[in-house]
Amino acid sequence: MNAFISTSFHIFIILGIVNSEQEPDGPLFPSQVEVSVWYSHFNLWYIFCNGVLIALNKVVAPANCLKYHLPKDVRVSLGKVNKTHQQIIYVSRVDKHEDFQWYEWPNDIAIVTLSTPAKLDKNVQVAKLAVNSSIYVETSCMTYGWSGSRVEQVSKTLLSKNECIERSYKDLQYPLSSGLIICVLNRKGDNSAPCMGNLGTPLLCGPNKDTLVGIAKMMGVYCKAGQPSLYTDVTRYRAWILQRM
Repeated sequence: MNAFISTSFHIFIILGIVNSEQEPDGPLFPSQVEVSVWYSHFNLWYIFCNGVLIALNKVVAPANCLKYHLPKDVRVSLGKVNKTHQQIIYVSRVDKHEDFQWYEWPNDIAIVTLSTPAKLDKNVQVAKLAVNSSIYVETSCMTYGWSGSRVEQVSKTLLSKNECIERSYKDLQYPLSSGLIICVLNRKGDNSAPCMGNLGTPLLCGPNKDTLVGIAKMMGVYCKAGQPSLYTDVTRYRAWILQRM
């Protein structure tokens, strides 16, 4: 895990992926969004989580990331390439799921409305919304996150609900049984795992790895190499999302 402070006083804490590969030329997935919040006490923007662009002015992000912040104190960065080439857009509205509770696992999802539309280019694209996560079980998906000044990627296999429960920590079996959370694992046997700080990292599946299936949950002590990585199943909230588009 890496800590990094940039010259513009953006703070990155624990923004690592364990044992991942670096992608050197910019966003591997151009739907990637970085969410920052303003801390007036320190007079700086604090990079708090990730999200994914699903329309020109809409981003899916974890509710956990935005629970204490007003829209005026939130902005997003898109198309970031080594902290230089990027679009920075401020936020006009945040819709957190009405049943989200910070101390519970389900419903950790929010829709962020941008004040101006994103401009699409090779580094900024809109992700598709998956219809049903079950069709991607035992297929290869991609996840990623920023570590220092580079975006990093790992390939993961989406597990069935039963295997997800069997392989995870015992105290997670109840929240996992809700079906609102999905798991991924690397079948090839390496120990890559997203870590706390990669909250909101998208899980993208399909032939072109451009279809959004999940967003990473705050894993904390569950961030351990060799354990399944946990994601909010975005497909279970598809109707909720579309109502807010």
